[in-house]
Amino acid sequence: MAFERPGLPRAEDVARLPKVIRDANLLERINLALKLRSTIRDDRPVLVHADLGLHNIVVHPESLRVAGVFDYEGAVFGDRHLDFAYLVFQRHEEPMLEGAISTYEPATGMKIDRDRVHLLNAVAAIGFLGFRYGHPPEEPWCGRTLEQDLAWTDAALAAAGL
Repeated sequence: MAFERPGLPRAEDVARLPKVIRDANLLERINLALKLRSTIRDDRPVLVHADLGLHNIVVHPESLRVAGVFDYEGAVFGDRHLDFAYLVFQRHEEPMLEGAISTYEPATGMKIDRDRVHLLNAVAAIGFLGFRYGHPPEEPWCGRTLEQDLAWTDAALAAAGL
């Protein structure tokens, strides 16, 4: 079974990053994150949603439990850590991430590597940063302005130790 690398960043978006940002230090950190991402090997792929986050789940208003998940367009067999990457919000404590992990690990018997999750979150931020090429900085593209995409990317890289 082939191991897929779904999601972001797309190669064309990575190539456009120097046209979106001029910060050499940030570009160096981005390149390091992408290099680290390319070294991840997982010989036990699982079915992953690959875009699981608050934007694709429904939460019951009273119990606050997940009532549904939708938008399976990008689902593939891949790295189980992908389904945790959008549950990171760059705060000191990560209740969404920790809640998901505390449910997932006992149910599956599989450990989730938080460092890998943080790296994948940073890679996702990098992908969105490159994807905004051709859009003015003040335009909310995919829900964020350039300033917000830069803040996410910087914080995500810092959380990943980069």
